[in-house]
Amino acid sequence: MREHEIYFLQRQNGDIWDTLLSAETSEALEEALSEAIADAIPAALRIAVGDYQIETNAWTYQQIFFLDKNSYRLSPPRPQAPTPV
Repeated sequence: MREHEIYFLQRQNGDIWDTLLSAETSEALEEALSEAIADAIPAALRIAVGDYQIETNAWTYQQIFFLDKNSYRLSPPRPQAPTPV
């Protein structure tokens, strides 16, 4: 995966995207993304990235991940018997 200058984990709130976390690496968003997916809030989530363009003296942004939690239903994990050691 290409490296970007900044990463944003965002949750959709109506027409607005609220930034839950920003970081300099995608790995820094992993735990927060897992928690946002697991929480009970039915919302869309995305990761957007930003890169500074020296030629235009401006930031460009793009979405690299999108998940609409309203479009699926996860069942709770089934308890499993411990495996003998």
